[in-house]
Amino acid sequence: MSNDNVDDDNDDDKWIESLLSQGGGVEGLHPEEESDEVRWQQIDMALSRLTLGDEQYEYVCEKLSDQYYLVSDLSHFRRGSYLRWIHVKNQKLDDGISFLNTGGILLDILFLEQHVNLLCKAPIHRLIQVPFNDQVIYFQKRMSR
Repeated sequence: MSNDNVDDDNDDDKWIESLLSQGGGVEGLHPEEESDEVRWQQIDMALSRLTLGDEQYEYVCEKLSDQYYLVSDLSHFRRGSYLRWIHVKNQKLDDGISFLNTGGILLDILFLEQHVNLLCKAPIHRLIQVPFNDQVIYFQKRMSR
């Protein structure tokens, strides 16, 4: 093995470490353990990035109900949990409401060359990859308490 490969591996390790530490500097509770008030404030702030009408906003809030919380830190994703997401750029589809993705079960976090994808199993038993970036808003279902 040449030293070039070792340097590349070290660069990859540093890149992965930097991704895992992004946004993770917030001390305190895991988002799932936050109070309902804090959880809804975070969801509301995330939804404010979108141009939603009142009906769309209510629809999203109804679908997320008391079961989901906002996830913006890679280290807060939990394998085996159910995810839903909104692509910021694709927020308006024909029916004006279906932009909240049906979601899927998080199977794995894939660290690729220069990006990260979330591997999910959709309800129709199809595997899909969702990019982890600032153009997608992620909601993770709470584990049963």
